[in-house]
Amino acid sequence: RFCLDKTKPFILRRKKGDVLQSLPPKVESDIYLELTPEQKVFYTQTVAQIRKDISIAYRDKPSQKAGIMALTALLRLRQICISPALIDLKYDKPSPKINFLMSRLIELKEEGHSALVFSQFTKSLDLIEISLKEAGINYLRMDGKTTPVNRQKIVKKFQESNESYVLIMSLKVGGVGLNLTKASYVFHMD
Repeated sequence: RFCLDKTKPFILRRKKGDVLQSLPPKVESDIYLELTPEQKVFYTQTVAQIRKDISIAYRDKPSQKAGIMALTALLRLRQICISPALIDLKYDKPSPKINFLMSRLIELKEEGHSALVFSQFTKSLDLIEISLKEAGINYLRMDGKTTPVNRQKIVKKFQESNESYVLIMSLKVGGVGLNLTKASYVFHMD
């Protein structure tokens, strides 16, 4: 028996080619920021330790396990580039990426724009959320813990509110069937 409720999300899905002519031109900007001196030290120390661990792993373990260790190590380095606080909870120095993001989000709030902020790491969303609260910026959050019912409420609030909002979300949640047309700007932290 065919159930319309289960197929409804797929029936309504639009393809990029169908709506491309009605979209404004996309502008992409890669922003390069310098690590702080403390962040550079943390990064360099982590690289030295990882090199040692990976060398030992490739020598003593099956190559598949060593490869997984290498990918995990690269993930850690990406986290350090966002903020060493993602790896070391005692680290309390400012992060250039989060500081830059917040300066842009404050500008956008003043101009009345809404924005999306994506990160693969929920700990990164935690740090951004703290900064948004401190700056008094309206925000919403979706991550793997967001229930489908709450997800619909968050999307509706973001899309239909007369106020500007920042929607922070994990890549995993944001990559599945969302139509967020209210956002004028999108930031990818990773």
